Amino acid sequence: MKTYRLAAMAAVVLLAVGCTKDNGKADRISLFANSMDGNGAKVWVDPADVNAATWVAGESINLNGTPYTINGNGNGSFSLDVEPLEEAMYAVYPAATESEGDTIDVTNGNGSGATITLKSLAVNFRDGRHRIVFPMAAQAAAESGSLFFDHLTAGLRLTLENSANSGYAIDHLKVVVQGTAAAGDVEIGGVSYTVAWAVQGPTTPSGDIGGIEDDRPVGYSSEMNFRMQTNGVAGVTVPAKDGGVNGSISFCVPVTVCELQRISITGYDASGVQLFTKSKSIDSDRPNLEVNHMYHIQAFTIN
Repeated sequence: MKTYRLAAMAAVVLLAVGCTKDNGKADRISLFANSMDGNGAKVWVDPADVNAATWVAGESINLNGTPYTINGNGNGSFSLDVEPLEEAMYAVYPAATESEGDTIDVTNGNGSGATITLKSLAVNFRDGRHRIVFPMAAQAAAESGSLFFDHLTAGLRLTLENSANSGYAIDHLKVVVQGTAAAGDVEIGGVSYTVAWAVQGPTTPSGDIGGIEDDRPVGYSSEMNFRMQTNGVAGVTVPAKDGGVNGSISFCVPVTVCELQRISITGYDASGVQLFTKSKSIDSDRPNLEVNHMYHIQAFTIN
């Protein structure tokens, strides 16, 4: 299965006028992106409003095989401080990295396609929002002063609820998402982009030996590892129950399966001791996960 996306954002083109040199050529490349469910940029996420997100200065984009740092321009806009290339441009976000909880491999073959392998991701909470990587790609003609990014995955909005009268500290999570198959490549401008987790593949039906009586299809699972952080420091505390209302945190993650069937979340402390494991089966109205859409999952009560 392939998902076809168009990188046409004509309404934004009018805003894409960057700084230029005396010869009229732009001296930087301006960055724009579709959001997960509307319009606007998409990287720094408010889980209550997935359209109110921005790029993160200091991260990197792979442009034609070379990583370039994202710069904030102080006016809500972001760019790469590099002159537009004199050849067709193929950009992948993020560039390969192994820092701050993210371990991501990227192979950018330009016009021949690209692969992004997500080995682990950080969920970094700060000021009511959180930073997490959602893979994207963009293409532009030679000497273009702007790059317009499209998402390469769907997203899940996950919520953890705490019913206790004290906070619940979590160091990292393992999330296993089961579906009918791997998400298909995304094709933009005739170029295929593949996003995968390092641990994913076919699965077999679960249950006690001799206890499976009905037909259960062999599915596909993707194992996601998330380092939970607060202001860049390891660990996130799910707030205590307050006034009869469970404390909670919500966060958004990319997902690489289609037709969602089941989700399991396991939490660990800093020493690797398992704190909880919770699962949900999607028995009806299973969504066939579409690129550039966020799917809200009913809350998991973790204690």
